[in-house]
Amino acid sequence: MSGQAQQAREALGARLRDLRKDAGLTGRALAALAGWDLAKISRIEHGRRTAKEADIRIWCLHCDAEDEIPELIATVRNINIMWLEWRRTLRTGTKIRQQHSLGLYERTKVFRVYQPTVVWGTLQTAAYATASSAKSWISTESLTISTEVSPPVWNANSFSTTATDATTSS
Repeated sequence: MSGQAQQAREALGARLRDLRKDAGLTGRALAALAGWDLAKISRIEHGRRTAKEADIRIWCLHCDAEDEIPELIATVRNINIMWLEWRRTLRTGTKIRQQHSLGLYERTKVFRVYQPTVVWGTLQTAAYATASSAKSWISTESLTISTEVSPPVWNANSFSTTATDATTSS
């Protein structure tokens, strides 16, 4: 849900940027006309901030696009509704949201994760986890590592991880 709201906010920002450029205005010029900080223009255009209805009216007035106001305000209201629904979902906890994702998780055969500075959790050995936590804020004294299962083995042919039970390995 929040992803959809963010995408809608970014699309609105792109539409407003197009209106500004079509009017032949730079971000700095629009900021000066509207009495805003240049950072506000940038945040709205890049989808880091949702424009308020008053902002839309001022933006369209200075970009000579008053006919766009009703549609853009409707878009802002829809974005606000999406964020409100997302916050309501989170307020009741994430259990229901996580249960909706459980089916996808169970059907997933391959996880692709990129983190340039940390080895993905299912690929970590006990020694790596201990050394990594020693460098972080996590205390290694509270870290319990099970030795009943051997470390995961990377299978380069299938790009998956497998762990073998220590009792069955030779």
